[in-house]
Amino acid sequence: KGFGSGSSREEAPRALKGAGVKVVIAKSYAYIYGRNQPNMALLGVTVDDEEFYTLAQEGVEVTVNVKDRKVICDGKEFKFELSEMEEKLIAAGGVTEMYKKYGINLFRVAISSSESGQSSCASEATLEDKSCGSGTKELVW
Repeated sequence: KGFGSGSSREEAPRALKGAGVKVVIAKSYAYIYGRNQPNMALLGVTVDDEEFYTLAQEGVEVTVNVKDRKVICDGKEFKFELSEMEEKLIAAGGVTEMYKKYGINLFRVAISSSESGQSSCASEATLEDKSCGSGTKELVW
């Protein structure tokens, strides 16, 4: 529980990646560490089922199927959650690599269904409040 507690910087997931770790499976993660994992392109999977930890002994094959969001250990499947944004960050090599490719649009791309990021943000708002009138006003960012 609380994997990564006390590691409030990027060094912890960076060190694990440097050691060749592809995925970390834990019951839970410390908040800041958990946010840093996808940013550093390290997959963090949460499995809280005790049976997984009983089965996952040295020498036992553990397979992580990101597409189907499941971990397979000794023939038993354990589901996990992973947002599309986290999956895109990890697949792209982390937030720095996504920034190199998409610049300031990286988060729009990460949350959109297309690589252009066009569908993720509105460009105008419609005012419907009767007391203020109605009309269209461009959003200013």
